[in-house]
Amino acid sequence: MKLIWILLCVTLILQKIFAAPVQNINESESEEENEIEKGKGNPDNTEDKRDDDEDDILPEDLKRITETEEGKFKNAMTNKDSRWPNGVVPYVIDSSYERWELDVIKAAMEEITMATAFKGTNCISFKQRTIDKDYVKISPIGGCYSRVGVAGKEQPISISKGCVRKGTIMHELLHTLGFWHEQSRADRDRYISINWANIKEGHAGNFNKFKESNINHLEMPYDYNSIMHYSKSAFAKDWQYPTIIPTLKEGSTYIGQRTQLSPVDINKVRILYGCKGVVKIDFTTPTTPAPPTTTTPGPMPKGKKATVDCNFDKDTCGFSDVAGAVAWIRHTGKTDSGKTGPDSDHTSGKGYYMYTEASSNYGNTFKLDSPALSKGAKCLDFWYHMWSEDEKEDNEFHVGSIVVNLVNGKAVEEVWRAEADQGNKWHNGRVSIPANKATGKTFSLRFEGTILRSYKSDMGIDDIRIYDGLCP
Repeated sequence: MKLIWILLCVTLILQKIFAAPVQNINESESEEENEIEKGKGNPDNTEDKRDDDEDDILPEDLKRITETEEGKFKNAMTNKDSRWPNGVVPYVIDSSYERWELDVIKAAMEEITMATAFKGTNCISFKQRTIDKDYVKISPIGGCYSRVGVAGKEQPISISKGCVRKGTIMHELLHTLGFWHEQSRADRDRYISINWANIKEGHAGNFNKFKESNINHLEMPYDYNSIMHYSKSAFAKDWQYPTIIPTLKEGSTYIGQRTQLSPVDINKVRILYGCKGVVKIDFTTPTTPAPPTTTTPGPMPKGKKATVDCNFDKDTCGFSDVAGAVAWIRHTGKTDSGKTGPDSDHTSGKGYYMYTEASSNYGNTFKLDSPALSKGAKCLDFWYHMWSEDEKEDNEFHVGSIVVNLVNGKAVEEVWRAEADQGNKWHNGRVSIPANKATGKTFSLRFEGTILRSYKSDMGIDDIRIYDGLCP
């Protein structure tokens, strides 16, 4: 009898042990689903898995795009109730952000204020909330997103850890001010085509467009250079291929910049909020950023000595690898892969340069930091090589991108970019770093080369010079 009781007790204990986890898993999944349904969860795990800087439009705002003209929703740019009174946006910033993150968020606000001001009068300003009924709360909810225009009461702006870049935050703040993505314009089909088959599942709604009757373009042309435009590979399943293809000046048009408000962006803000300073824009073609400089943009003043002057012939001159990233390779002669990369250095044809070896590095980013630079304005002058013989013939993107970032403590801001095939020759790049961007005691410039899913993406940099003061 004792043996029977012992076996019975053991059976009951085992049932509890194995049953409990099943019940807990089901409860956990149910709670997660409820959080997602309520808009609090992170179904895409965007903070950890995002491979681009693009933001999702929230479902409640997507309805504005898809409603018919008889619908109850209007585009924020045509609805006066969706504007912030007097152009003042009250805000609260979550206390979980680090000091440097707060500085980046506030710098984004300040740049919008300065860019849209006219003759000392602010068009847009941001102030800490006191008793304001309508305000935004900036917090790391998950990913990057904002409501469009005034939604009423507290409304979220999500700036997760991966989104703390000034240009990305400026993009979200323009949503808050009432602006949609540029590629959602009613007339967008004249300027871009959408590769629907390459868009990740669940993100197609971000590529919807307005009906002509539901959108007011504020009499501004389509703007490839808008900070509100998605990049070519936004939400791509396979980012070797684009999701957005510019149909004018194809191959040379860069879209998706997150550096500054374009002249058209500034005009739109001033028009929407009834501010002065609207400038005339050419309406015959969409505005597009100038392509990277392909010839020397004029000599530096005679006698001006560079604080950093490196041709990589003897060594890397204090340029250093970035922990956790793939290292640029110091090399002489042709790269190992055929039909891509430089044949020789830029300086003499016999020296050294730095390059990205694309083979076995698909999807990786090579990073190289300059020596520490002193506070104040700087001029960066350098040469770069980006070439794939078969890119145009194959009608696909082989060559990735070279980006120069300003690294100020933990804050990272893009200041220059080139992407795609630029031809089999060295090109000159030059960019000024204003003093108000280089505010730390020291900072550095970081060269990032991102590889696509092709071995034909060897890229080179050489003859890097950094001068005190702005470029001529």
